[in-house]
This record gives sequence, C-alpha cells and structure tokens, in this order.
Amino acid sequence: MLALFLAGGFMVGPALWDIWRAGFFHKVSQRDYQGDSRSNLEAMYRALKLYHDSEEKFPGAEGWMEEVERRLRVYDMKPEETAKKMIRPDLWETSGRHGYALNEACAGKYIDDIEDASSTLLVFESQLESRDAAGDPDKVGLAPSGGKVLGVTATGEIIEFEPR
Repeated sequence: MLALFLAGGFMVGPALWDIWRAGFFHKVSQRDYQGDSRSNLEAMYRALKLYHDSEEKFPGAEGWMEEVERRLRVYDMKPEETAKKMIRPDLWETSGRHGYALNEACAGKYIDDIEDASSTLLVFESQLESRDAAGDPDKVGLAPSGGKVLGVTATGEIIEFEPR
C-alpha cells in the first residue's frame, strides 16, 4: 500500500508542483485601466469583430454596447475598470455618459456589404454621450474646438477625420 502511495506521489507530485509554480493557485491581482481613446477604440473594434465573426454581421444600433461589453471581459480587471474601455477618457468621472457612437450605416451589416469598409467609420468619438449612441459620423462626430475626431473603420484601422 505504501509503495502505491509513493509511486502515485512520484507521478502526480511533479505535475502539481508545475501547476503551483505556474500560478494557477495564486490570486490574480486586479489592475486599473490606463487607456486612451485610441486604445478604447481598438478594444471595441476587437469585441465588435468577435461579434461579427460569430453572428456574421455587426450588431444593430440598439444594444450594440451590451454586445461589445460581453466580449471585453478581462480576468485581471474589475468590471468597472473594464467598462472604462467603452467610455471616452474625458468622461470617466461622470456617470452614465460614454462618448462613442456606432455608425448607423454599419449597424447590422456584414463587413462585405459595407461600401468602402476600409475608410468607413464603425465607431467614433461622438457628441452623443448616451449608452448605445448611433448616428452619422459627419453629423454627431465630436470635433473638440474644430479639431479632428478619432474613430475606427470597419476594417479596424484607427483614423482621424473632420466632420463636415
């Protein structure tokens, strides 16, 4: 009996030691999110692309942020820190305001059905600050003091543009 116990210990022991050293039993430390608008747009695009790959279309204008949020979960961040990825950095200290909008022209569409997807904005900084904001980038794009608006195209490129 003792021989079986020792033999089992020699087989399982090294594997358990490797698992322990890899950190599987250690508590994951939670970090704060330190991003900017560019990194927010990149994160939202990755989540939107995951949705697109799964559903074969981008989400509709209504409820699009919920679909993004489901795909933004990060194991080493608290949910409220992860949520900052969907809020324009200048609005982090305010409640219920987001500052990004989905281009209505892309809502609910398959990427190949979007005309000139490489230059068509998918998500952009917006004057509309409500959750699930959607609209035309030329009409609701946020241009701080006549400047340029940051957005991500339907193909994932971060670009600056001037609303007309």
